[in-house]
Amino acid sequence: MVAAPAGLLAATTLALGLADGGYFAGATAAATVFLGMVLVLVVASGATLAPRAAGRLVMAAFGALATWVLLSSSWSGTSARTLIEFDRVLLYGFGFALGALSLGTPRATRWALRLLWTALLALSAVGLLSRLAPALLEAPASLVPQRLSHPLGYWNAVGLLAGLGGLLAVGLAADRREPIPIRAAAAGSLPALALTLYLTFSRGAILATSVGIVTLLLLGRPRGTLLALAAGIPTVGLTLLVASLSPDLIGSPALDPTPGGFRVGALSALVASSFGAALVVTRGLPLEPSLPRWHPGRKLRAWSRRLLLLSPILLLAVVLAIVQDGSGGPSSQAVQPTPSERPGEPRDRLTSIDSNGRLELWRVALGSFGAEPLHGTGAGTFARTWVRERRDPFRAQDGHSLVLETLSELGVVGGVLIALIIGVGLRAALAGRSRDRETSSLIFAIALAWTLHASIDWDWEMPVVTLPVFALLGAASGAIGPARPRATRGDRSRRVLAIVVVLLLLVTPVRVGLSQQRLVEAIGAFNRGDCPRAIRAALGSLDILSQRSEALEILAYCDARSGRSALAASVIAEARRLEPDDWTLRYATGVILATGGRDPRPQLRVARTFNPADPVVSRLLRRFESEDPRVWRREAAAAPLDVPLSGGVRTP
Repeated sequence: MVAAPAGLLAATTLALGLADGGYFAGATAAATVFLGMVLVLVVASGATLAPRAAGRLVMAAFGALATWVLLSSSWSGTSARTLIEFDRVLLYGFGFALGALSLGTPRATRWALRLLWTALLALSAVGLLSRLAPALLEAPASLVPQRLSHPLGYWNAVGLLAGLGGLLAVGLAADRREPIPIRAAAAGSLPALALTLYLTFSRGAILATSVGIVTLLLLGRPRGTLLALAAGIPTVGLTLLVASLSPDLIGSPALDPTPGGFRVGALSALVASSFGAALVVTRGLPLEPSLPRWHPGRKLRAWSRRLLLLSPILLLAVVLAIVQDGSGGPSSQAVQPTPSERPGEPRDRLTSIDSNGRLELWRVALGSFGAEPLHGTGAGTFARTWVRERRDPFRAQDGHSLVLETLSELGVVGGVLIALIIGVGLRAALAGRSRDRETSSLIFAIALAWTLHASIDWDWEMPVVTLPVFALLGAASGAIGPARPRATRGDRSRRVLAIVVVLLLLVTPVRVGLSQQRLVEAIGAFNRGDCPRAIRAALGSLDILSQRSEALEILAYCDARSGRSALAASVIAEARRLEPDDWTLRYATGVILATGGRDPRPQLRVARTFNPADPVVSRLLRRFESEDPRVWRREAAAAPLDVPLSGGVRTP
């Protein structure tokens, strides 16, 4: 039974990975409901652990953050997006609580590490198969096909996922307390995880993983380090060398070098390296006691601890300095692909120092924070802020920095709560080294690598790489021992209260998940031209969650298609009431008015003020420059529906 919560956590991580990383609202809601029910069962069983002060503080901070997110709907002008962000905070809070209440014992923590490593390895293997054996597993089209993005849909997230898996593999392979099969399998997985990370060409993930491995070796000083390094370094090096010499592997995944669609050279090197690494561990175990112990000097360890404690502050200072330095003009990298993203030259990216558009994103986030420093613009509103303030017409949904996007959306209050959650969790993991140096150091290294990467990317929106981190921090922050075997009346009352609170909190993700399912069905039917089915599904989505402006948008377009322009105008007006600052609804209003022969230009001008850099609105305005209703109708029929009718298409 001790491995059951860890197994359920790993299964959730695996399911999220196969559902686009859990990015979309439906997957997040389903995972939240599942983990919430697991938490209810854990609390009801009476076998929970007694959380330490750090664990209680972080759980309280998660509760405060979730409350602040809900409150932000009063000033954000978008209640539906607020509920989606609330579900995400709830998911991570449930993951932390599960770790604190059921994974804090040494045995349970070790099971969590093993099973999470297995889940991350499985997801990395799925991605590798899409590149090494495309005939067996064909990946969906990617925005940048030269970079491995399957199965998460985003290459940098795949890189971080493989990096965290690699950290777990190093920690397990170097831990002499682990069974021989676990150590051998962990070492054997290093070539596959390293190759996955390499094929994403993610500079941030490579850097974060490197920092994590160095942190683990300096702070944890695992007793099996030398054997793990002897198994991993040459085999990983061989795999990466063969991959770098395989242009068919580095180039477009659509190119099949053999009739069977297998990249034989790289696949053979990977298999040989994996078996070789496992063999080194199994054969080297009898010699391990005679090997010198990995023991960095005391001064090196002291300096490393100081640097690690200061690293979040230093990173934030560097980010702010870069943004300040780059705020004088638009970033040319925002609209032009970097050299590493051009076809045939993906490896050049690893030596490039361009920001790839992040400077502009960070500038907008900081400007938004400066305008509303206390409470921000509201949860889920960065995409709206971006289209209004950007200088370059590339699309983005997220701020590519957890710190800056939180400050933009939730102000100082949200920023302090996020810093408290992460900072206390890291500090607790570091303090846990007095009880179990190797395990606590591994958790700290994983959380530090995630924190560094989340500071420059949107990992918060990818639960597959974020949920495991908070669950492990919960385990590190959680327990000093089991709860009293004979519960008092007060204990039972607290458990009942906790169960009731969790069940009440689950109402929101249940509604969001069911509404999202109907909305996706409506979007699919609309894109196929099946308006009767789209209308039924959209109405079903609104019956469950009336704040979904996307469902109202679909209804309005279908009404306009069927000639009910007056009804369509009233429906889209209701959608605008829910999302008054959404430019797409103003655009839709203009198109719908034009189909009924009414002047669309006033609404399109408002849309342009909300989204001045987008050429679509300006182009359509020029085409509507006429006083003839027949021209308006004709141009409306040909107007592109440049609106979010795709279920949330992800743009990096």
